[in-house]
Amino acid sequence: MKKIIVLIFLFGLTKLYSQNDYAVINIYRPKMMLGSALTHKINFNGKKVCDIDNGGHLEYKAFALTNVHITMDGKEDAKRKDGLKISLEKGKVYNFKLTPVFGKIKIEQIKETISKEELKSKYYVSLNDIGIDNNLAIASDSNWNKEKVIEYWKSNGVSELEGIYEVVGGSIQYELAVIKQNDEYTIIYLAGANGSAWKVGDIKATLKKSASFGVFKTKWIMLNKSQNKDVLIAFKDSSFSAPSETDDTYVSYIKTFPNYESNIKKKE
Repeated sequence: MKKIIVLIFLFGLTKLYSQNDYAVINIYRPKMMLGSALTHKINFNGKKVCDIDNGGHLEYKAFALTNVHITMDGKEDAKRKDGLKISLEKGKVYNFKLTPVFGKIKIEQIKETISKEELKSKYYVSLNDIGIDNNLAIASDSNWNKEKVIEYWKSNGVSELEGIYEVVGGSIQYELAVIKQNDEYTIIYLAGANGSAWKVGDIKATLKKSASFGVFKTKWIMLNKSQNKDVLIAFKDSSFSAPSETDDTYVSYIKTFPNYESNIKKKE
């Protein structure tokens, strides 16, 4: 009995930690004879996402979006009153069905997916809200993970800027490690973008020292693996700010390890 409980517990943990860090929006337009000739336009929050034809299927991965207003056709206007509004949760799937009605299109949320027999594979569209997500050459694997960096600090000590940092208030809940080796600093990706091209240990940023302590010129790698060059990052009071993954602002990161109770020796 105890073994069964342990297995169930471990299975639950696996499900928890393997959850993707995005929500999926499926929009289906099943094959129909009536009203099937027209191509319709899908808008998210007033911006065109794609066109959808008879038998079409849009699979959209939302890493950053949290609230979506889906509208069909018409002008691209975020203030439109028609359509359907939803709040997204990461790890969940949202299914919608489109039905032509007298030259217009009706959208409704459904519980189940639409079978492949009701769709046309040539009209399948896969998109996400982070752009191209396959530039694997940009971010190389450092072989670090959370356990390894903590063991490294326990054995070698931790300098003032080193540690594990978590984003505050960002839609992408990054967990990053700042590591100092050979007098050089590197920021390593640990978690927060599961389901994207990012893997634990990928290099998130390389830091170049300036004349002021804690101020660095960096090459920051964005969620879609594009490179944001010559970004200025300043560490202060166990935190730093870095470019947002969704707009032109900056988001804050706060150090969560080691904390004030951690028994890890300091190093210069």
